[in-house]
Amino acid sequence: MRAVPTLKAEVLYSIIDRFVQQLQTRFSEKNQELFKIFQIFDYTSLYYFNPKCPSLEFFIDHYKYFEINKIKVKSEFSSAKALLEHKHILRPDLEMIVDVLIELPRP
Repeated sequence: MRAVPTLKAEVLYSIIDRFVQQLQTRFSEKNQELFKIFQIFDYTSLYYFNPKCPSLEFFIDHYKYFEINKIKVKSEFSSAKALLEHKHILRPDLEMIVDVLIELPRP
């Protein structure tokens, strides 16, 4: 029969191993790369509404089934940024950005 501390250690290590596996699955390199798209909405980033953001191309290519028009997306960046500045929103978070851009007329 195993000693209680040894059994506890084995159970703990088993739980930690499973936890690490889940983290590796959820935060794979591909998922990390996709998550970088949010730097476009970070006003402190060099890529804030910048159509040359390297993550943008990766994101659009990954979600091909949405048939995102790259030219339209990239051309809207300067308009979106200007609209936020016009509304004097200098430190926008994602929610503020969505609230402002949702007001734009749709084609």
